Amino acid sequence: SLGIIFKTINSKSPKGDLQFLMDNYYYEINRKMLKVIIPEEKFDLEEFNTKNYSYLRNSGLNSIVDYVEENINSYVEEILIGIEDNTKEDIESYTLLLNNSDLHLELKEKLIKKTDTIISDISTIDGLDEAHLLFQNSKIEPTWENVQYVFVKDSNILPETVIAFLNRESNAIELSKNRMTSEPNEEGIEIYSKLCNAIIHGKNISDISYGLLLKSIPWCYNSFDASLIPYERMKVLIEKNMVNRVIASYNYLQQNYKGLNVQLIEKDPNKFIEQLDQLVVDLSDMELLLKSSKLNKEMKFQFINSADDSIIINSNVNSRFVLDNVLLDARKYSICESLHIQLINRKELPVTERINLFLLIHSSLNNEEINSFLISLGFPYDEITNHKKSPKIKRDALNENFMKILIQKGIILSYSDKNDQVYHSTKNKEQ
Repeated sequence: SLGIIFKTINSKSPKGDLQFLMDNYYYEINRKMLKVIIPEEKFDLEEFNTKNYSYLRNSGLNSIVDYVEENINSYVEEILIGIEDNTKEDIESYTLLLNNSDLHLELKEKLIKKTDTIISDISTIDGLDEAHLLFQNSKIEPTWENVQYVFVKDSNILPETVIAFLNRESNAIELSKNRMTSEPNEEGIEIYSKLCNAIIHGKNISDISYGLLLKSIPWCYNSFDASLIPYERMKVLIEKNMVNRVIASYNYLQQNYKGLNVQLIEKDPNKFIEQLDQLVVDLSDMELLLKSSKLNKEMKFQFINSADDSIIINSNVNSRFVLDNVLLDARKYSICESLHIQLINRKELPVTERINLFLLIHSSLNNEEINSFLISLGFPYDEITNHKKSPKIKRDALNENFMKILIQKGIILSYSDKNDQVYHSTKNKEQ
């Protein structure tokens, strides 16, 4: 009649009185009272302390369970959160708690942080806020189905809570073990296409997780949103084979990530060699290609011979590479005649090497071309073209061969073995 609520009671109290208190809810929900109210034959201390809600629901003590449900917030705060070891709730009971609309969200958050139980299927959780809390605290099984479910619920946006989940390395590792399906659904829509796109462009995903998650993406792409993907991250996309090895991708990289277009070639050079007629390689691209350790020299010369001569001649790196290798093996590393002529005339290249190249190609040169070459060599070779002068040329094996060719071509009359001077004929001087 007085409506008295017992906060504590002697455990030696008559069983009938305890039963009366339990049946009529004349007790406060706290640890002491529950331990006394629960009949001795049904009391299990370990389960009481480790999974209290699951234990009560399976005890058959309906009056206690009903009372708990009516006072769910007090129960959760006092018992589930209050008992230190209560971390092992059964998934069925735990799901009921998280789906209980009467339980305050802040208590659900405390419960999620405290409970070790992992939700295997996020679709069993009714509220999006609760789902976010589970992801935020990594209390959800790391499957692409779970990530996709919340991604769709969030209007195809990766929320911070899911990003936090993905950034936990252990989750990323587990997810990376499974490739998302590329199969479309019944409506013909590729189920994971938007999620994959969001991950690729996810600026807040950590570098470690980013590299891991890419393993699960089943598609390659020709282009991206350059405003969302920094240069270093695009390197990762290429390395992880997320970029199609096609001309369209190459052109996109050349325009937006200069230099990485060459990294794409390095992933499959033969494929791009097959499409050389469509490939535009500028001077800096060629420098990177010729410096690459991932292409052999034969491949490099295929790129060289497909490019405009200016791409080679206007770069010290490119012209030196070509000259060195042509001199090494002119048959194996052959180039066009016009490039030969431009190389021997490039003043920035070493004189001795240019002369060596001349000795290889002289038979295809006319005297006018030879005179231009002599002028490009500078002093004293440029004076050879002046028939009024007899320049002194240092005698060595290279110059002796050089002068022999000039004599054969009629450019000079002789090369003195006494004073190392070059002489012209009187006839030539008159001309």
